[in-house]
Amino acid sequence: MIPQEVFLKELAREIKRARVRVGKSQIDVLQEAKIHVGRIEQGDHSIQLYTYYRLCEYLNIDMAQILQQIKKA
Repeated sequence: MIPQEVFLKELAREIKRARVRVGKSQIDVLQEAKIHVGRIEQGDHSIQLYTYYRLCEYLNIDMAQILQQIKKA
């Protein structure tokens, strides 16, 4: 089992990769999706499941795929 702090850091890293891959800035995400992704990308706080869902929808990424990347890390 992955410790929570490691999981959050890995999730933050994968979310940032996905955001950069689609060419969105943190400001874009905040203005368009109303999600403060900068805080999420710090990896210091838990993210609510619904916020994670909304972020994945906005970035057009698969929730399960991100979690699989963390599992491999």
